[in-house]
Amino acid sequence: MIPIMVAPTAGAIVIVGGGGGALQRLRLVDEYAAPQVHVFAETADAEVVTLAGARLTARWPTAEDFARLVPRIVFIADLGDEQSTPFIALAHRVGALVNVHDRTPLCDFHVPARLRRGKLQVTVSTDGAAPALASLMRDRIGRSFGPEWGERIDRLGALRSALLAQGVRGAQLSQRLAAEIDRHQWLH
Repeated sequence: MIPIMVAPTAGAIVIVGGGGGALQRLRLVDEYAAPQVHVFAETADAEVVTLAGARLTARWPTAEDFARLVPRIVFIADLGDEQSTPFIALAHRVGALVNVHDRTPLCDFHVPARLRRGKLQVTVSTDGAAPALASLMRDRIGRSFGPEWGERIDRLGALRSALLAQGVRGAQLSQRLAAEIDRHQWLH
């Protein structure tokens, strides 16, 4: 797997499913304020209905839906392999990347275990082989990186912007930022 971060504004996101896995994915995209989210499920748990609101379509998506929305990312959850396969094909037809919850062989990408402190994100992945281990490792890392890191990242981001405006680039930029981190002993 190639680790990348995708902007939530990169295109439409479609979630197919109405149970706990779909709820988990809906919470994920909402955490990042994705502006174009569409949820499709013939039936959905009450929490999915509430959280999705007007974004929920109470039926399965069709080829026309995929052609109209042209999603970049499709999450499929709470469905078996047989029921997921046609939706995977429809997503691929419009160039979308697909994640099928807990079905590693059907996935184009995986969602890693994430630790988020403001703009700081630390992710742990096992390429889908052992998600429980990834979650345990994320939790261990989380004990070392508390909520104060959100503010620290903001401070470093402001310093980086100022240095870039002054023309500082490359290795010198990295050295200046590392010196700031050392000065505060943030990693000691």
